[in-house]
Amino acid sequence: MKKTILVVDDLETIRQVLVTLLDRLRFESLTATNGEEALAIVAEGKINLVITDLLMPGRDGMALIGDLANIPTSPPVIVFSG
Repeated sequence: MKKTILVVDDLETIRQVLVTLLDRLRFESLTATNGEEALAIVAEGKINLVITDLLMPGRDGMALIGDLANIPTSPPVIVFSG
């Protein structure tokens, strides 16, 4: 069974680069453009890891991390930022 990774970034180019890399490594991937979208996807319970940018419009990466910390079954998070 493939692991599913959620890529969260407001820039489409960054999302596509990460998705291409994850695909080559044989991971499933989903994308979100901000923290709100990411929380909705994580709530479905199919995510094994979140990779998120810190600086995004709306709910940013720091807010997302805080929200995920309040969910007992939330996946681990890797943070990256330009």
